[in-house]
Amino acid sequence: MTSTDNRRILLPPYTEEEVVSILEDWGRTCAPSRFMVYGVEDDPAIGHDGDILAWGLASYDHVYVHALDSTGGGTFASVDSMRRIMFRPDRDIRVLWIDPQPEN
Repeated sequence: MTSTDNRRILLPPYTEEEVVSILEDWGRTCAPSRFMVYGVEDDPAIGHDGDILAWGLASYDHVYVHALDSTGGGTFASVDSMRRIMFRPDRDIRVLWIDPQPEN
């Protein structure tokens, strides 16, 4: 339902058990995949250093990213678009998938 469409979809009357079953099945089969965004830098003075920059959830059609600094994060079409928009192109930004990547 969008903000311009305030109609509710009428569904057949379900029992509480049926609603719980539907939602739990959906949760098991459609859960987003978790990932971590981190950066690696080569500092001539101290060698290599790195930071965890954000945590994310990815579904088949978008990703949600929560940044650990003041950038805040947001919702993006893909991990690649998140990397281009949130981070400098000269920084080595990497993604570690904790769960399998969602299929398109």
